[in-house]
Amino acid sequence: QGGVDDVLGNSGLARAGRGGDDHRMSAVDVVYRFLLERVVDHKMYYNLILLIYLIKKITIGLTLIFVPEFFVSIRQYSGYNMSYDVARAKAWDELNKLAPVAELKLRFLADEYSVKAADKQVVCLSNPRPAGDMEAILILHYLAASLKGLPAVQGEWLTFREFSDIEGYYPAFQKRALLPVVKKYGSDPKKIFSVLERIPGKKAEAGDSGIILEAFEGVPALLKVWGADQEFGADANMYFDRSIKAIFCTEDIVVLAGVIAHNI
Repeated sequence: QGGVDDVLGNSGLARAGRGGDDHRMSAVDVVYRFLLERVVDHKMYYNLILLIYLIKKITIGLTLIFVPEFFVSIRQYSGYNMSYDVARAKAWDELNKLAPVAELKLRFLADEYSVKAADKQVVCLSNPRPAGDMEAILILHYLAASLKGLPAVQGEWLTFREFSDIEGYYPAFQKRALLPVVKKYGSDPKKIFSVLERIPGKKAEAGDSGIILEAFEGVPALLKVWGADQEFGADANMYFDRSIKAIFCTEDIVVLAGVIAHNI
């Protein structure tokens, strides 16, 4: 018995049965105490005790790893929803100050949208449904910029890293915008040309295959796709005209890129 105590003596498991820091005994502790007191002399049961002890320690370890992650995810999800609510409310306020009109209409990628300021509703007319949070915020921000006066397209394509001075945004841009394009078109880059049947744009001499889409009027996006070869895997990149910096903030551009990738 002393040998087992040496192994478990400093553990929370041992303290649980001795009036230590934790006075509550789990079912595992009860089994352990019974075996320790009744049959510990047998080598087989000695090994069983150690197995029970290890199972409990592993269970506690997994709980410490995954339960905090779960609650962090919940907090982050709630934070994102709250951020959308705040951003949407601010966008409506700005739009109402700039254009207190009943309804505005515009095209976003392949669909036409109606924006009703009085009801604070953004509705997709092509496939009647309320716009999602991300689409609605982009549309409201674009309308606000257009009412102030859109900048002229400069014809200078920038990668995300070139117009964003915040490196921390790039992983989100890569995950939302680039990886889905590689997954869908990397094996056959020419398939991306089929997008032009649904979304206004044109072919571009870029990469193995490239297209220029008009996300909004005056907001072009260039997509390049490279197929895999003997040296490199499939790849893709998305570029925007320099003028986009006067229309959208960095966060909006990440969201816009993700929406484009999702819709192609």
